[in-house]
Amino acid sequence: MKQAILILGIFTAVFFTVGDKAHTNASGAPTGSTGSPGDGGAGCTGYCHNGPSVTGETLEISAQLNLVSEFVITIESIGTTPGEYTKAGFQACVEDGNGNKIGEVSLIDFNKTKIVDIDYVTHTTSGTAPSEMVFNSHHQWSFNWIPPSEYSGEATVYATSMLTNANGNNQGDVFVSNSHTFMVGVGIDEVNDFEFTAFPNPTTEQITLQWKESPGENANIYLCDAKGAISTLIKGDLNQNEYTFSIPSHLARGMYTLNVVSKKGQSSKRIVLQ
Repeated sequence: MKQAILILGIFTAVFFTVGDKAHTNASGAPTGSTGSPGDGGAGCTGYCHNGPSVTGETLEISAQLNLVSEFVITIESIGTTPGEYTKAGFQACVEDGNGNKIGEVSLIDFNKTKIVDIDYVTHTTSGTAPSEMVFNSHHQWSFNWIPPSEYSGEATVYATSMLTNANGNNQGDVFVSNSHTFMVGVGIDEVNDFEFTAFPNPTTEQITLQWKESPGENANIYLCDAKGAISTLIKGDLNQNEYTFSIPSHLARGMYTLNVVSKKGQSSKRIVLQ
């Protein structure tokens, strides 16, 4: 298992060109194509397919805690028109905020995915086919990721994918990318390095936090659901003893951990969104 800081980077789908012909790379996307900070933001356009950026196509990423310390990462590259994109590829990796690859990746489906250079997961030739025959523009890949031991903090998945129509050239192909940040090692249990109150709880649209002593500089306040996905309320200096925050409208109803992190420590409370 690699000891590094946590960011989960999702890999870029790559298709090389030979003359006017475009072909899915049988060995997967070249490493360093995830669009992550550690890869310098590089994707696969410019040296493989020169298709346009997204028009309506999407790249969706999820991180599901499967075992005590293992996450299942799922990448979905989705077109807007059934049958339009008959081939797609991807590449993925895990990094921290400093662009360091961390943790250990392993395969779930050896037929559709492979590991290259230890840190990257990419497609195989068989893995370029659509995942759903009814909707031929939907491609999906999954793999396992284990964080470094005793790691606690944010992880971000960076992903890129190329959707192609297999017409023998680059015309009509599109490139999509995305990222997904989630928490590792911070579950539903409460942590209390300093005291604060949160009200109302349960809440709907807003929540007010009060401290005896303000969090101070470089504070980070975020909500974490049971799957580890986070939604940041604020990052910055908090020098007052009371703040009111709006709850992001896209969040599902249910139980969350409200985390307050600063140089003074970390504290959290369970809250319910109604």
